[in-house]
Amino acid sequence: MLRTSGGHFAVHRDRGVVGKLRLPLGWFWLGLDGGDRLYVATPEGALYRSDDATQRAGASFAPVALVRGAVTWDVAGSWLVAARGAEVLVSGDHGRSYYQGTVTPGLTIRRLRVRPDGVIAAWGHERSAAVTYLSGDGGRTWIASDFQPRQIDRVGAAIENGARRCPASLSRDGRTWHHGRPDALALEQQWTGQLRVTSSPTGSSSGPTLSDSVPGAMVTGAPVTGPEGPCGASPPRPASSGPATGSGSDGARACRGVNCLRGTGGRAVETGTEVGFLADAACRSDRAGPPGRCDPNLPLQRPPTMAVIDRGSGTVRLLSPPSTCRPRRLVSIRGAGLLACELDAEHLELYTLSRSGALHREASFNWPGRAIGTIATGDDGTTVITCDRLSCAGRALVRSPHPLGDPSAWREIAVPQVVAYRPLLLGAALALTSPATAKMGKKGAFGSFRTSDLLGGHQPGADPPTGAVSQRIAQEQELLRRMSMSIARVDGTVRPLATNLRSDGDVLALEVVDAAVYLASEPWGGSASLPSAKPPTYYRLDQGKLVALPRPPAALRRARKQSPPPVASPSVNVYGVALDDSHVYWTDTARGRVLAVAKRGGKVATLASHQPGAFAIAVDETHVYFTLRGSAQLADGSVRRVSKQGGTVEQIASDQLRPEAIVTDADAVYWTTHGYPGALDGAVLRASKREVATGALVVGLPEPAGIALDHGHVVFTTAAGGSLGRVPKSGGASQRLGADQLTPHAVTVSAGRIIWANRHGGTVATSSVDGAGSVTTIMRGITGILGLAVCGDVTYATTDRGSLWVSTEAGQRVLASKLFGSGSIACDGGQVYVSIHDGRRLVAIAAAGGKPRTLGGVTLSKPLRSKRVRPGLKH
Repeated sequence: MLRTSGGHFAVHRDRGVVGKLRLPLGWFWLGLDGGDRLYVATPEGALYRSDDATQRAGASFAPVALVRGAVTWDVAGSWLVAARGAEVLVSGDHGRSYYQGTVTPGLTIRRLRVRPDGVIAAWGHERSAAVTYLSGDGGRTWIASDFQPRQIDRVGAAIENGARRCPASLSRDGRTWHHGRPDALALEQQWTGQLRVTSSPTGSSSGPTLSDSVPGAMVTGAPVTGPEGPCGASPPRPASSGPATGSGSDGARACRGVNCLRGTGGRAVETGTEVGFLADAACRSDRAGPPGRCDPNLPLQRPPTMAVIDRGSGTVRLLSPPSTCRPRRLVSIRGAGLLACELDAEHLELYTLSRSGALHREASFNWPGRAIGTIATGDDGTTVITCDRLSCAGRALVRSPHPLGDPSAWREIAVPQVVAYRPLLLGAALALTSPATAKMGKKGAFGSFRTSDLLGGHQPGADPPTGAVSQRIAQEQELLRRMSMSIARVDGTVRPLATNLRSDGDVLALEVVDAAVYLASEPWGGSASLPSAKPPTYYRLDQGKLVALPRPPAALRRARKQSPPPVASPSVNVYGVALDDSHVYWTDTARGRVLAVAKRGGKVATLASHQPGAFAIAVDETHVYFTLRGSAQLADGSVRRVSKQGGTVEQIASDQLRPEAIVTDADAVYWTTHGYPGALDGAVLRASKREVATGALVVGLPEPAGIALDHGHVVFTTAAGGSLGRVPKSGGASQRLGADQLTPHAVTVSAGRIIWANRHGGTVATSSVDGAGSVTTIMRGITGILGLAVCGDVTYATTDRGSLWVSTEAGQRVLASKLFGSGSIACDGGQVYVSIHDGRRLVAIAAAGGKPRTLGGVTLSKPLRSKRVRPGLKH
């Protein structure tokens, strides 16, 4: 079972990736047993089971058990376990009967893991210390582990400590721990890797499942006892003793010569839809290539699954290739997909794939499918497919930007002496040619002759190559210094564009941006075969000549920054900015500081320093309140405050499990704790400002994130639970306000309505504070939302791509861009304040738009008497 921003999927040994799975609303944990049965638990302790994890026959979930207060679950083989407090519930027969027992009084279990052989490990806190207990008889008796890991996890059939650099695993006897990581980790990575999106079919031969191996049998390291100490630093990366090799890119020395032009298709055009193959193809196990990869020359036992990913909403649609198709390539072309299929050794069939998943057969060509080289797409969707075999050298297939399914969109072109093709607009293609290609012989511009010297192995000062390699380099220099350009038009004619072009160096890249043609060239040093240490020179084609530019062109720099982000992005600081009437306050997470600056600008004051992991922030009339997140697996976070004038830092609460968001009113401070990933131990807490008292308002939440106040209630989001809720400020029963959201994160309350951002859904939504009525989407299609702020009827949101969006009654638009590293945000009606790179810089932007104005991050004043922490409102 695999979780992505687009939903949950199953990886089946015989069927590949299947899904999206239909799961009950409000669930927080799911697990898979040895019989491919899928279990789902809800925060209320209800357990459901589906007898077919892949839901191929539309299998539904049936109730299995109700364990109120359960915070952690696990299933392996026929064993099912749950825990609440110090109690465990164990079933060894797929949930038909249960045994209930206590590990040890006073233990609060945070994580429970079971192996297929019935060995159970319970990890939690006992008298504020992390402790692990083990059971080898299905939970009836327990002993304290000789080795006390900082946490526990299960990889397939093995229980380990979850440390990547200093791994330790529970051995076969269920009592002894050994240094080393189980082999199941590599197997797990092989299975999870099937959700990678690639342009070419990728897969492996059928192999074992994660539960096939004997638990702990693969662990052979030295025994380990006692508490787990600090893990050492990663070993230094050894210096490379061989040549630097790689693929071409602008200004990079990793690729040189002709292959830099013909081996890359230019920049990737930004698109909101990503299309590609999942890496779940299966080949014949008797003919697998090393190491276990499919032989590209043989038919696949199972073709890869095609995926259409909407980056705005995060949704994923899975499809199968046509039954007659032997897939060779699947790429994105301006919001759609292009599928290239090999019919036989000499015929290629081309399909287009719409966002909705509809396939359109468009054309077939007498073209070897294995010979597909680069596939490049222009700004308007014009697409060029090149050939990388000598049998079809110089040929290309070009698609004009016609509607999907139009057979007349395709044509074949062949320009003599061509070195590389690039797409232009309206179906035209740019051809770079040179008469020197004839001198390259059978191993010419489209041959396979390459050496380490031509792949960038030479650095300034190295010995020059000799013999055939030196001659080869000289030939490539001649080729690239006698260049011409022409345009292959839709009507079949070829119009010369420029002749006898010289770049005085080795051309590294050829780009077309906004209908302008650019070249990047690196000058050669004193020897004809050695590159110089000088930076690349950029040229623009102007009236048939190459004009050198003083600096990299702005259009090219913008184009490079338009690479699509990953489907799922890591969580970052979205709470670290707060305002009062005159000042802006923010946390510098990277340097552990709490900072302040006047809204009109000026010197930045450091209110508190030496606050590692300072994260969320809130202010009242006299103080600034902030959280220290602590580590991901230990309850070492805290909540603190400092005067607005600086001074002593007071501790409000300690031993917090990753405190996230924080808000305050006149009477108390409220915050959320994230809890352990995959466990129901997140909480909403309250600390009175007048009494030495801290209490939990809601416990047992799946990864709570955002928090806001609405008169008598506290509103919160649960990122893993996909829901919102609220609870009275004074305590009491909590109320669920909404469910089935895609990672709700930041939240605020304005004018009697709740507004929240769905991190992976790409939307900002709103509903009434009491949950009555429908949910209204006010912003949509925004990839990677991080921060959220509302001023009146105007909503602002930042993204992980450096954009600041604004939504008004007139619609939504980008207010500012290039705010790379932006996250936290606040507004006051006339200005929007954005924290960049975890608080390293703070900028202000006028609500009407304009150039961002830096308020902090350039000059910092001296700290204002930041002292050691003393107990204040200590828990």
